[in-house]
Amino acid sequence: MVAKIPLLIADYSKIHFIAKDIESMLKSKSKVILEVPPYCFLSRIEEPNAKLVFGCNLEYMTEEELVSVEQDIIHESGEIIRLHNATNPKHMTIRFFKKNQYRADIQN
Repeated sequence: MVAKIPLLIADYSKIHFIAKDIESMLKSKSKVILEVPPYCFLSRIEEPNAKLVFGCNLEYMTEEELVSVEQDIIHESGEIIRLHNATNPKHMTIRFFKKNQYRADIQN
């Protein structure tokens, strides 16, 4: 699972803490495979927006389980972002990528 989350944040020094909290949350999920550590990092800053990218490897599961786990991860990520007084701009959406699509996206 790889996702990009746009943020609207006034204090960029909080981004490090948001990323670490999201990484910790991912590590606590039972469906996340920890042999390859989950990650979360700042990928772009465009005043006043920033973009976080995070990802992890998930255990094999049914499509229904996968959707449920992804929704839970996104919901908890949103709560972490809100607790740090950042928001998701209303005109932007969270995007998921399959690994090959993501690699193509960052190479261009």
